[in-house]
Amino acid sequence: MTTAAATAATRSATAMTGINKPEPKRTYHVSPWRSMWGWVLFLPFSMACAIGALFADKPDDRAGLWIGALAFALVIAGLMTMIRRARLEIRRDGLTLRQIGFRLEAPWTDVIAFHANRGHEGFITSKPVGGRGANTLAAAASLDSYGIYDSDQMNLLDEHRLIPIEAFAWHLRHGPMRAQIIEYAPHLAKDLAHADDKRVRTPFDRRAVWMTAAIIAASIAVIPVLIMLGERVQMIVFDLAYAIVDPMLAVSSAIATWQMIQRRSWLFTGLMAMMTLIMIGWTLVHWGRLLA
Repeated sequence: MTTAAATAATRSATAMTGINKPEPKRTYHVSPWRSMWGWVLFLPFSMACAIGALFADKPDDRAGLWIGALAFALVIAGLMTMIRRARLEIRRDGLTLRQIGFRLEAPWTDVIAFHANRGHEGFITSKPVGGRGANTLAAAASLDSYGIYDSDQMNLLDEHRLIPIEAFAWHLRHGPMRAQIIEYAPHLAKDLAHADDKRVRTPFDRRAVWMTAAIIAASIAVIPVLIMLGERVQMIVFDLAYAIVDPMLAVSSAIATWQMIQRRSWLFTGLMAMMTLIMIGWTLVHWGRLLA
């Protein structure tokens, strides 16, 4: 048999046996509901600015409103780009989570459990995950004030042993993700059986709901009163409110800066330091207005 014939025979045998066949992979994107939040939060502001610009009398006001509409539109575009680029890849040999700034990956042999609590879903590994950015994710999570990660998950993030997928968990309940995971990692079937459990509301969740409702109610009650009292009173009230809030934010940002230095997360160290300086500046401005 000639060399060419032997090569052809080898290729034919490879095709028949499936050797070198790419492993099946499925890519999941952020859940549809989460994808909508950028539009829900910022589109009304962009539209309000655009409508206001159409009816504004003064050129300066009109220009400012158009700039505001464009700024909110750019925020939406940026958020949508980040959301679209985030993806979870499930393969026969393991999984990979890709988001802007980090990539986490692990083989199924390293995945020992699945955290199925709604809003806190994630894979738990026996050893630190591969990829890059695990330290960045842990640092970002430590700044979270909305309870996305519980204390156990924060410890796992610090150990680089958690791959959080709450942004993709919709596919567990409305798509093929669960069946695919069980096929590749049957030892996770018991944990995944709890993925349909109702979300347990913690005391933090309830406090957050009541606090949000109280802020909205107070805003609805106070704003008409301020409008009736006139521009001078409005300025005093706003300066007083900012003079109280700004120092608190400056202290909080300074503490976060020190925490990021300890974590050696230099990106967030820079961001938090910048936020601290901005809040100090606004504190001086508003206190200066009150004392003038």
